[in-house]
Amino acid sequence: MDRRRQLDRYSRTLLSEAVAEGAIRPVGVRIAPNHFLGAVNWVLRWYSEGDERSAG
Repeated sequence: MDRRRQLDRYSRTLLSEAVAEGAIRPVGVRIAPNHFLGAVNWVLRWYSEGDERSAG
């Protein structure tokens, strides 16, 4: 849980800084990291090595 909290704080900080610099449009820095990390975690379920299906 401690590592998870650290990652959460870090991702919120990165997003806040990116918004402040104008690098990205304003986003909800409390919810956006959860969506992003959730999508990244699902890649392992979506991708299967040797799968003949293509992305296109």
